[in-house]
Amino acid sequence: MRTHVMMTAICIGLLTTLTASAATKGHYQPVDLSSNHLSVLATTPKVLADDFLCIDPIPVTHVEIWGSWYNGTAVPEIPPKPADIRLSIHDDIPDPDGAGPLYSKPGALRWEKTFTPAEYTVTNAAQGLTTAWYDPNTGAFLTVGYAVVDKYTFDIAEVDAFVQEGTHAVPRTYWLDVEVFPEDPQEEFGWKASTVHWNDDAVWGDMPNPTWGELRYPDGHQYHDDSIDLAFIIEGEAADEPVVPEPAGLGLIGLALLAVRRRRG
Repeated sequence: MRTHVMMTAICIGLLTTLTASAATKGHYQPVDLSSNHLSVLATTPKVLADDFLCIDPIPVTHVEIWGSWYNGTAVPEIPPKPADIRLSIHDDIPDPDGAGPLYSKPGALRWEKTFTPAEYTVTNAAQGLTTAWYDPNTGAFLTVGYAVVDKYTFDIAEVDAFVQEGTHAVPRTYWLDVEVFPEDPQEEFGWKASTVHWNDDAVWGDMPNPTWGELRYPDGHQYHDDSIDLAFIIEGEAADEPVVPEPAGLGLIGLALLAVRRRRG
């Protein structure tokens, strides 16, 4: 369940069109690199998921996520810590009670792929941040040590890609799941929170049969009990030119940027 401003949801698609290349469309939730940043444990058997909007029936050929390693260094590690990363896309199970206590969550599996370190790229996004680490199983919120934030980029051949089914007239909601398998089983990876909030909260569970729980900022964090959304990009190549928003649409983008924080209703 989430109380949110619908204008934000409308404008995310516009932001994506403006910031991507002319033939690229998708869903964009940028990483929070402020002093209020947060990493949420996403190391197997833990799996995290967040929902995204599809308004173009195109293959998903490009995914980016942002993450940090627990007990990391103050500067980027070269080479990065090796890990296999499983991405999967699921149908949406909608929120059954609107403003009630329940929430939406991932449904039927539509696509999955486990990427080895040779199949994705890692680039540094920030360094020297104070750790902000959350384990939803225990509720522990840890702030000791440093955090380096990296961006993980996955390119998918069109022949292997999931083809979305949403349109402008009939949008579809999907879920992106992330589960990380470090080469060193003592290492722990966290998926970073986003500054943009769309639709319902991100969720967490434990494989192989997750019972999904809603993600909210933990006790001790400045945003305690606010909804958590996770930082990622979903993109695909469209055959047609993107729709350029009218001036009024550009005004809505400005309003959307002001509507990124909200509390539970």
